[in-house]
Amino acid sequence: MIRQAQKVRIYPTSSQKQQLAGAMGCCRWWWNFALNQSLQTYQETGKSLSRAGLK
Repeated sequence: MIRQAQKVRIYPTSSQKQQLAGAMGCCRWWWNFALNQSLQTYQETGKSLSRAGLK
């Protein structure tokens, strides 16, 4: 499978910038939450946490 990447430049309005910042903040929070859960589970049990375990 060949993977290609494309770079796209966007020029959001002020309102769109606020919405993007909010969405990215939410994604960052959930990523850190899931990472913390995974690390805690590994430290306590020595086993990795599956995707289903994160839900």
